[in-house]
Amino acid sequence: MSLLVQPAPEAARRIARGFLDDATSARERLRDESDDEALHDFRVALRRLRSTIRAYRPYLKDTLRRKLQRRLRRMARATNRGRDLEVSVAWLHEKLRERGERALRGGERRLAEWLVARMAEEQSAASGELRDLVDAGWQRLRDRLAGSLAGYTVTVRLDEVPAPRRFALVAARLIADQADDLVERMARARAMRIPEDAHAARIAGKRLRYLAEPVADLVDGRALVRRLRELQDALGEMQDAQVIEAEVEQIIRRHGPVPADALPGIPLLDARLRERGAAAMETALGAWDQDAADQMAAGVAALTARLRSAALDGLEIERKLLLRALPPEALAVTPSLIEQGYLPGTRVVERLRREVTDGAVRHLRTVKDGRGAVRMELEEAISPALFAALWPLTEGRRVTKERFRIRDGDLLWELDRFTDRELVLAEVELAEPEAVAPLPGWLAPFVVRDVTGEDAFVNATLAR
Repeated sequence: MSLLVQPAPEAARRIARGFLDDATSARERLRDESDDEALHDFRVALRRLRSTIRAYRPYLKDTLRRKLQRRLRRMARATNRGRDLEVSVAWLHEKLRERGERALRGGERRLAEWLVARMAEEQSAASGELRDLVDAGWQRLRDRLAGSLAGYTVTVRLDEVPAPRRFALVAARLIADQADDLVERMARARAMRIPEDAHAARIAGKRLRYLAEPVADLVDGRALVRRLRELQDALGEMQDAQVIEAEVEQIIRRHGPVPADALPGIPLLDARLRERGAAAMETALGAWDQDAADQMAAGVAALTARLRSAALDGLEIERKLLLRALPPEALAVTPSLIEQGYLPGTRVVERLRREVTDGAVRHLRTVKDGRGAVRMELEEAISPALFAALWPLTEGRRVTKERFRIRDGDLLWELDRFTDRELVLAEVELAEPEAVAPLPGWLAPFVVRDVTGEDAFVNATLAR
């Protein structure tokens, strides 16, 4: 079954298990000190896993305990120090390699060299601590998470028909809500030019991307994901500058005093970092004009529309009308002769139908679930022999009718005149639940009222 039409609890667990597998693969690579991307990949997988759990908490909370989530959070936070040092060392090495007007000189250069040496020591220690922590606790944490994400409990009351909660519909709502949060935070950051606001916008964008990525390939949302990644990278430059500035302060505090010949470099390096952060923030926020906001909104709207459309796969969406009589226009159409019966059962409705149209006979078996305008419907053609074997089970639960099909624009109206009672109904199938079917002029005078969802006019009820 496609991820999009799975129940939300099942699909959310499937996505979470994928990120858990990614983390497990990256965790194995942490043992290789020459693998420069292992820590990054492990960290990202944990963050995606935590973001998924956070977003789909209502659908996971029945099996994923808070205590387990806290352990996952501690494991994720344990990766912060090593990653921050990695970013800081990489930037300082880059500065030390620069030539020309931007090259480090004098005390600033000696400070950078001293910082790199101290940071490399701490980075090695942090990597060792992380490996020890992962070696001691990851397997148990991984096994418990895998067990919690393996299944869930569904409680079904036979006297109620729950509304469909397909994953695509849930994902569409979460993506739309998170996009609104991103737009609001970006607007605030652009107006205030405060780093904390820009950081909050970056986190909002990252959470939106983590929601969109699992469905992007399924409903052509790659352009939106690419735009979100570009925004994150731009704001990430600002965040990196703040991280490096904080690391420099910590190293100086813990490993001081700074050598005398490097002291003049402290204000110079600090000014360079502040300049980088300010420039990065201006670049990111300056590019976020009304056109960028509109493009983001359009991308989100297109993605959520495709998700909602995908969620309707296998669902029957129709309106049903009670008619006072058969309109004359129907008499110009050759009707199909339908005989259908219902197998025993209450929660799931299983129907057999023999339909004769222009001399051709079809035998169908259909399972329906739900009430009202939106219902799940699965239908298959069956052999005459299977139909004959099952038909006796419908004894006492049958209807016979003539069906007149009339196309009006993009809509196909099906008018049923029952031959075993005085009753005429009209049905029209719609593309989505909110769609409105305008009444054709030839039909409107014969409509008594809309009876969609009324049990008295459901075929399974009429067959009793």
